[in-house]
Amino acid sequence: MGKKIGAIFLVLLWMMVIFSFSAKNGSSSSGMSRKVITTAVETFTEIEDETPEMDKVVKILSFPVRKGAHFFLYFVLGMLVFYALHLWGIKKRVILYAFFICALYAASDEWHQTFVATRSGEVKDVLLDSFASLLAIFLFSFVQIKRKRYE
Repeated sequence: MGKKIGAIFLVLLWMMVIFSFSAKNGSSSSGMSRKVITTAVETFTEIEDETPEMDKVVKILSFPVRKGAHFFLYFVLGMLVFYALHLWGIKKRVILYAFFICALYAASDEWHQTFVATRSGEVKDVLLDSFASLLAIFLFSFVQIKRKRYE
């Protein structure tokens, strides 16, 4: 029973992490993206922050970094939801249930962003988030099938 409760706790904790990122206003969110990009660029190149070159790099990388963050957050959510449902003994339609939970959360998260200053809710982000979750769910269901064959 402890593992089952722990799995649900992890799902809820991860949803809170996603919610906290979504609750940041546009400039704060952009600032986090810039910080990630500048740290990586300064680590691997000679380009320094507060230079025109860094501004160009940030402009080019902001979109993929932001969408990559979406993908990562919802890939992990998909994995956690699938694992939790599996632990609770849901075998039939577990892929469908896990996907529904993740897609519903993605939609509610984008709706939540419409209430945050200088943020907006985007259908394309719901689609990206849902796809990331579905990919994780399929990968982990495939792993479960393979594990059962070798047990």
